[in-house]
Amino acid sequence: MSASIRKDAYYVVLKRNLPPLAPSRADEGKRYLDELTSRLATLPKEPREFLSNRIRLHANNSLAKEMSDLGLQREDELSSFWVLTKMNTIEEATAFWTHKEALQALGDLSAGGLIFYAQPKICLDVSESSPIDFQQRAHMMSVIYSPPGVTNTVFTAYLKKFLDELVGFLQANKYEMLKHTLLQPMEGDSVPDEVYPSYLHPGPEIAVVLIEYPSMAALAKDLERPESKVLVENFFKLLPGIRATGFCVDIETNFRVDGA
Repeated sequence: MSASIRKDAYYVVLKRNLPPLAPSRADEGKRYLDELTSRLATLPKEPREFLSNRIRLHANNSLAKEMSDLGLQREDELSSFWVLTKMNTIEEATAFWTHKEALQALGDLSAGGLIFYAQPKICLDVSESSPIDFQQRAHMMSVIYSPPGVTNTVFTAYLKKFLDELVGFLQANKYEMLKHTLLQPMEGDSVPDEVYPSYLHPGPEIAVVLIEYPSMAALAKDLERPESKVLVENFFKLLPGIRATGFCVDIETNFRVDGA
């Protein structure tokens, strides 16, 4: 079964670093994000409307050992957050990211972030069959990096082959995964260079994977299965030099820009 592509959906994928936070203030990161949302609420109607359909993801420490045991690396994801914004067209997104007032409201963006446009490739989606609310489910994220010297064509073909085989593997081994989505930068439709020039504007040499489970217990159980170890080992072995991170994320979908 091949991964499907939702032709009507495009996303802006943004990774942004948090400012240095006081270790004694566990809630400071959330407070910073809430203040950022409040600033965005002052924008004119057009850019506010663009922001009305988005998801914010922030890494947490859940299942860090289980992912490390599988060979998934852990970068300093706790100091950053990700935002996925659905867009109707590339032109709509570019208009937002070149809107002066929007950029002013977002504030100073330090180096180390990234931004790209993507079209989702979904190889599994039984999420609607779950009675558990979306935000109460367990969510995992992975960032995959192409090996040095490997062309984007080879890397993309390798990911496609893996996804094509993944559904059968999950079904045969009765995994509890609800959804698997891959977001890879679109070639030929990149974010303009003048938008956050200190950010990485990657091409298809990286990919972001989003995985959804009914619960953290279900995700932990599947991560610890011997079949998972073999799956990940083969993923790394068949394309030497490929690298992947893995971490759980808290997801917010109910934060909105007032008046959008």
